[in-house]
Amino acid sequence: MRFLAILFLGWIQTVQAIPEVQHWQTPQGTKVYFISATELPIIDIQISFDAGSVRDNGKLGLASLTSSMLNEGADNLTAEQLAEIFDNVGAQCSQSASKEMASIQLRSLTDQNLFEPAFENMLKILKKPTFPEKELGRVRRQMLQSVESQKQSPSSLLSKAFYENLYGEHPYAFQTEGTEESLPILSRQDVIDFYKKHYVAKNMMISLIGAISREQAEALVNRVLKDLPEGEALPPVPTVENTPDLKPIHIEHPSEQTHIILGQIGYARSDKDYFQMVIANYILGGGSLVSRLPEEVREKHGLAYSVHSSVYPMLQAGTISASLQTRQENATKAIDLVKNIIQSFVEKGITPEELISAKKHLTGNFALKVDSNGKLLQYLTAIGFYNLPLDYMQTWANKIDAISLEEVNAAIKRQIKPEKMILFTVGKSVSQ
Repeated sequence: MRFLAILFLGWIQTVQAIPEVQHWQTPQGTKVYFISATELPIIDIQISFDAGSVRDNGKLGLASLTSSMLNEGADNLTAEQLAEIFDNVGAQCSQSASKEMASIQLRSLTDQNLFEPAFENMLKILKKPTFPEKELGRVRRQMLQSVESQKQSPSSLLSKAFYENLYGEHPYAFQTEGTEESLPILSRQDVIDFYKKHYVAKNMMISLIGAISREQAEALVNRVLKDLPEGEALPPVPTVENTPDLKPIHIEHPSEQTHIILGQIGYARSDKDYFQMVIANYILGGGSLVSRLPEEVREKHGLAYSVHSSVYPMLQAGTISASLQTRQENATKAIDLVKNIIQSFVEKGITPEELISAKKHLTGNFALKVDSNGKLLQYLTAIGFYNLPLDYMQTWANKIDAISLEEVNAAIKRQIKPEKMILFTVGKSVSQ
């Protein structure tokens, strides 16, 4: 029985161990990040480009439109034929574009009879998209419908106003979907030009995880790069200027609840306060009901069902915010309470008890964030895109544990500026 218990403990430790990250850079300038995970006969591949909406260059929605069009036709195959090939071998392939990144992702079984057709199909989508005019019109109409529907969504209106006013003319200001004005005038040639400039080797990163060897991973990378233009790496995204002082911004909407964000420009992913602010955010409002904002606003005062804080660092300065939804008649009281909580949080800092509780939760739950190949793949991509250390996942918990109370409180004072937080509300008119 004791032998079985020892075996079981060893199995748990093996499962929870985070695999080593291997990294190399190809002669073409492509960064590669790889984890060999032999437990399951699956391989996940993500090919990422510095081709998010920050690269729209005034043609809002172009990055998203280009990404959406990749699988609408490639080589001599239609969208339906491409999808059928993936279905026949049980593979999944998708594309996406965010503010900072565009990606193509493939998941397949490693059996060569299944993997090869899936991988070759993905390579056609990557290297030989045809961007058919008819499908371009359909995808563009779908994007326009999405933009139109967002006008009926208080949360979408709030997010749009938040980023546009906080970032001004900076590329972070604009939504990835584009606008009613920009989308109709995006042409097929615009898409082709964007693709040719951005989907190149020097602007690309590859993340792989699965039941393959380093040698096999290198062979797959070489096949991805074959016949792909080397191109040029793009200049960095512009730095973010300090937000000018703005008055509260209200958007009238006939919703029963008032949607609220109180936010400011934050810090970049590379900032030295990153880990300190992970702890700080958990204590302020990122830790569900155990955090200050939910405890005070929801539990003690019953002013909101949903209230939380968030920190969202990017390559350049991201955002720090608190958000909630409350009944219109409670909006002023709720806003004042949130402001007071944040002000006290900055002035008085956190307590030793809060620090212990936050560390316990954050380190204890990190294993759940890396408990599948799909989650590990996203961390691999983040390590490459944000130039994080290769042992980032292995050392994450130790770095959280090593942070002192004084370090967290100092970071809070440096990063959270209540006087610079701007109030955004969507709902029926409410006096402030």
